[in-house]
Amino acid sequence: MQDDVLAKELADKTSKADIDTDAQTVTRLIADEIDTAKQAAESDITQRSRFIETLRQYAGGGSAMAALITRLGYSKADILHLAELWAQERDPELNFIVGSLYDSGFVEVDDKEARSLQWFRKAAELGQADAQNILGYFYLNGKRGIKRDLQKGVQWYELAAAQGNADALINLGEIYYSGTQVPLDYARAFEFFERAAKMGKSRALNYLAWMYTNGQFVDTDCRKAAELFAQGRTSFADDPHFQVTCEKDRQARAEAVAMREKNLPKLTFNRDRVFGASQGSGYACELEFVVKTDRISSIENLRVSLALKNKAGAMSQQVIAFEPFGLNTQNRNLQGYKSDTLRESTLQPVYQPEFCDVDSYSVTAVTGMVNGEEMDMLKAGIFL
Repeated sequence: MQDDVLAKELADKTSKADIDTDAQTVTRLIADEIDTAKQAAESDITQRSRFIETLRQYAGGGSAMAALITRLGYSKADILHLAELWAQERDPELNFIVGSLYDSGFVEVDDKEARSLQWFRKAAELGQADAQNILGYFYLNGKRGIKRDLQKGVQWYELAAAQGNADALINLGEIYYSGTQVPLDYARAFEFFERAAKMGKSRALNYLAWMYTNGQFVDTDCRKAAELFAQGRTSFADDPHFQVTCEKDRQARAEAVAMREKNLPKLTFNRDRVFGASQGSGYACELEFVVKTDRISSIENLRVSLALKNKAGAMSQQVIAFEPFGLNTQNRNLQGYKSDTLRESTLQPVYQPEFCDVDSYSVTAVTGMVNGEEMDMLKAGIFL
């Protein structure tokens, strides 16, 4: 039975109908491939990462395949040990591979997150772009016990993006598009998304489509938006009403700008749910806040200053930032999933556990742009 399972695993792996996948042939083929990769790694250090990846692929190919690799002298622990040994010679790719081996649970250890962070950091410092992007994410979001640090997060993203890392380009684009951590900058966001889209990244294509839908940095172009959504493979591509709604929304936004002094939206705001902190986040909980507009309006750079009061009567000052919203009535997000596009929510990290149980809050200031105009929304009387 073990031989039959092994033969099937190789057949699935190779997808070659003409291969004789009896157990003896399986063993010979795998042994030959591993031996060839090993010889290449021994004669050329640049081939070491390829050898480790070959071993990793087979070791993760199923229980029978893993058993065969172990019989050939390469248990998962052996593979990890060899990768660590070679990585110590300052090979950036091998440092990244070791980090990913720990991160994926390739070998069971109690402190896999700390170990993976250690190796990812080494790889990033040696110039490995994927590791730089990962480290940027950890700093920006306060993961793996790292305290949130916007400046360091952006710096790591920029280093990865400078090497053409598509994920880092998209992450930078999202930062400038959302405007929650830095001042909103559609021009820079568009540039980063466009570069990543040329690499075929669906997420970047969808952001570009969304910007053409909403007229952000570019003029609204409903047909081009539909084409980009199709390339990004979202459900918008199959929606026969998308372009009609897109055009109606364009007209509504134009009217809102033309009549902005007489037809200002009303925004409602409330605290919603409380979420526990994720492991290694560094904060105690996250408070969800929700804001909604009663009509199509371009709401951007929205900042809500709050005074939170807990049940003990202690006060905490918070500034809540929201991504742009209110620009269309598609009622789907840019991935094509159902979503109220006149509503936006955000999670505010709280570092003091005594403020996870908020008794009440008061809004002390609200600023942002409404239909292209900077506004004190409390003074204007539009924030309820």
